[in-house]
This record gives sequence, C-alpha cells and structure tokens, in this order.
Amino acid sequence: VDKQGKMFLNDREVVIDVLEEKMKEALPEMKDSALVLKADQDVSHGIVVKIMDIVKKSGVKKLIIGTKLQE
Repeated sequence: VDKQGKMFLNDREVVIDVLEEKMKEALPEMKDSALVLKADQDVSHGIVVKIMDIVKKSGVKKLIIGTKLQE
C-alpha cells in the first residue's frame, strides 16, 4: 500500500474489494503460503489491520511485515 492508497499484489494494482479473491488466486504460487506486507508510513494503521484480516481469511499461512530502516 502506498501514499496514494494504491495497493499492489505481485506488482499488479488491486482494490481492497477484490483482495481476498485475488489472494486466493495467487496462493498456489506463493512459497510456503507466505506473504510479505509492505505499507508506506503514511498508510493508516486501520487500513493495514483490515488488509491483514483479509489476508488471513484468504488462507495465507505466514504473514511477514516488511520494514525499511530509517537512516
């Protein structure tokens, strides 16, 4: 999720309304059923939690939160 609220799954833009469906489609290709979730620092906590809930419902077994070190 970026500053403009755009969400991407495997570099393809996706809207939150179809995220669960798109996650289920992508699941067979995901190594160890794992997902790395990255969000811009300006994205609200509530949106990130909503995405985490959708991801969990879609069958993802491992959720990794991607972080970037501040310099």
